[in-house]
Amino acid sequence: MDIPNRIKSLIEKHKISSINELGRIANIPQSTLATIMLGKTSPRADTIEQICNGLGITLAEFFTEESSSVPAQSVEDVSPEDLALARELKNLPDTDRKEVQSFIQFKKQTRENANDDDQAATMGE
Repeated sequence: MDIPNRIKSLIEKHKISSINELGRIANIPQSTLATIMLGKTSPRADTIEQICNGLGITLAEFFTEESSSVPAQSVEDVSPEDLALARELKNLPDTDRKEVQSFIQFKKQTRENANDDDQAATMGE
């Protein structure tokens, strides 16, 4: 995987204005990000984890490149409430942000399990 290109695509996807902004939200020195983006060094695992935390994604999502056939959600599709929520999340300390991410994962899993149960009940009828 081309790590610098992956970071660049994630920056664009998450509407982050620059490498400097990513460094600020991920708590990574700009010099470290610069050497990674120039391909002079490979990031350590903890640096990739910090990038993921800053972007609000998992390590699995970082290493899973998205298919270009999946349309990206446009900014116009995001409600003002969702944007406000994203701003609030961005301003939380890392520990609180991780807690919110865990809660979201829990809710997704709960919803998926409920859908699976509904499908199983329908098949059993």
